[in-house]
Amino acid sequence: MLLECGTFVLGCIFLLSGAAKLLDPSLALQTVQTVFVELVARPAVYVSATIEMLLAAMLLVSYRWRAALATCVFVLLVFTAVLVLAKLRGHEGSCGCFGSLIQETNRSAALRNFLLVAGSGVLFFLAPQSAGCKQEFLCERMH
Repeated sequence: MLLECGTFVLGCIFLLSGAAKLLDPSLALQTVQTVFVELVARPAVYVSATIEMLLAAMLLVSYRWRAALATCVFVLLVFTAVLVLAKLRGHEGSCGCFGSLIQETNRSAALRNFLLVAGSGVLFFLAPQSAGCKQEFLCERMH
């Protein structure tokens, strides 16, 4: 029950974050541009939002939970590193983690990410070893 609820909540967070960034990437782009040149920053924002959407889909349909959760931890740590670097380079505005939907600072976003990393780690160890899929009607098409 904890695994199902936790992955559902995490999936919704990644879905909201990815969709919001795709709809309005401007704030995320400002944050990422303080760390990378624009040539890299713009594609990085779109690729990261797409990865978030794919992870959300995997979590929401219970497809390869352990792989999805391990990837969530990695992605969240990379996002947090970018937030810390942006803060160190003087970025003071909203991080854009949820597009323009939610305004938050780099510091609060980094703290949230560390909590999500911890939660993802707990869920990883609760997830079954097998790489199954609970939503059979969806997963038949994925194989």
